[in-house]
Amino acid sequence: METSVVTILRGDKPLKGKRVSFEFMGFLPGGVTQTFITNSSGQAYVHHKQKGRVKVYVDGNHSPHKTVATVPSSITVFLN
Repeated sequence: METSVVTILRGDKPLKGKRVSFEFMGFLPGGVTQTFITNSSGQAYVHHKQKGRVKVYVDGNHSPHKTVATVPSSITVFLN
């Protein structure tokens, strides 16, 4: 099992209680992870079985921030 740390920020403020998940991309997409919730530091520890490129979803939405990353890794998402 792999773990990636996702930090959600608005400006420089961490956001608690945000729902975070990954959608795996590629020739054979691997589906979507379960949802993980950010803590008071704005961090969610996303556990996943695969490695590769993902779209990061925050509160079920990818389009406002369009964050894409290679996991496992540490990822920061900036929201408006």
